[in-house]
Amino acid sequence: MRKILQYLENYGFSGLIIYLKLISCKHGLVKRTKIKVPKIKKPILVRNSTSDYPIFNQVFRDLEYDINFGFEPKSIIDAGANIGLTALYFSGEYPNCKIISIEPEALNFDMLVENTKANSNIIPVKKALSNRIETLSVIGSDRETSSFTTQKLESKAADEGRRNEVETTTVAELMKQNDLKSIDIVKIDIEGFEKELFESNYNDWIPYTKVIIIELHDRMKKGCSKSLFECIVNYDFELDMRGENLIFTNLNEPLLK
Repeated sequence: MRKILQYLENYGFSGLIIYLKLISCKHGLVKRTKIKVPKIKKPILVRNSTSDYPIFNQVFRDLEYDINFGFEPKSIIDAGANIGLTALYFSGEYPNCKIISIEPEALNFDMLVENTKANSNIIPVKKALSNRIETLSVIGSDRETSSFTTQKLESKAADEGRRNEVETTTVAELMKQNDLKSIDIVKIDIEGFEKELFESNYNDWIPYTKVIIIELHDRMKKGCSKSLFECIVNYDFELDMRGENLIFTNLNEPLLK
């Protein structure tokens, strides 16, 4: 009942329709369903037997990205975009914001493209976010799920049979490619690879960033929190939390490249 009430509170009667469609998909009554959410230009496609259901709830029921930034973002990097739910939420709230959505896994990326094709301000990028340009393995279940992560390539023999490989990009490179002198928000949900992201080369982008939103995954890879906090203490950020996310806000005006 509480879950239904949350959708009703957020979206009125439309919230009941959203809830019923999600439940039918979750329990396998349909393989896929399209859900119309207020402020989103076109119905959102979600799959059953995947993490689409809990992520949809996180974004549109629990409103974990309904954050008072104190300014209107003009640029967002959405790393670990999955099927585009967070990007769509931000696009609905900030229609004039450029959103660069990065997703390394092929099935999720296809869904990301499908879900965001009506939003010209969302730019899908089939890469993985890293601290350097390199090639990674995308690993995870062979099921149509969103629980994928990236890891360093091992020997050729050891990597045979991997799901696929993906090229990486960096925040600094994305800023350069999109002519961004600074970046308002970097959202990071990359299933454990945040450990490597914050180990080096972070001075190329953190001083130029207003807000970092990150979900940590120490349960998947030890050292994620350690890597992040050893990095962030070098800068003047304040910390807040919302749901599973840590929110770091730069107390200084970001530098310009």
